[in-house]
Amino acid sequence: MPFFPSIQANTTAIIKPEPGHIKLCSGQHYAACTLVGLLVCGLTHTLITPLDLAKVRRHVDSSLYPSSIRGLQHIYRHELGLRGIFTGWVPTFLGYSAQSSFK
Repeated sequence: MPFFPSIQANTTAIIKPEPGHIKLCSGQHYAACTLVGLLVCGLTHTLITPLDLAKVRRHVDSSLYPSSIRGLQHIYRHELGLRGIFTGWVPTFLGYSAQSSFK
């Protein structure tokens, strides 16, 4: 008596994916993983760019801002507004997108 009676003895049968699903280890599967990696990692790191900007500026000159929040407020008010807060978003997005898509 087999250990798993519900499993058929024919283990060489090919399992076909259901319509609307991607077959594992297919070209479509790898393309989907690449796209998802690109979007997830690239976008999340890009959204954190303002915090990184304030942190790095505080590391360079600790007397520049009393806190990261104050630093972001100062950058927004006295520099380029929202554009100034997202300084460096393009290389961040491209770099992390490429890294995660190739993984």
